[in-house]
Amino acid sequence: MCWMGMYPDEIARFAHRINEYALEIVKAQIKAADGHLDGIVIWAMLPIRKDDVFSGFLAQPFKPGVKALIDECHSHVCL
Repeated sequence: MCWMGMYPDEIARFAHRINEYALEIVKAQIKAADGHLDGIVIWAMLPIRKDDVFSGFLAQPFKPGVKALIDECHSHVCL
């Protein structure tokens, strides 16, 4: 967490790469399941409360990636 405070730009670039990688994995899992996937587990450290220590600038680099994963999963839901 110290590095996140000391090197926010580098952490943001790192988070972006991780987010892109995770999104490609999810896309590959959905494609490989060929419509037979019941669900995907997405692990994310996001704040529970607004005053949480991790909230604010610490969680910001990761939020867009989690949203992209959720959006990708939702785009393949068959009701």
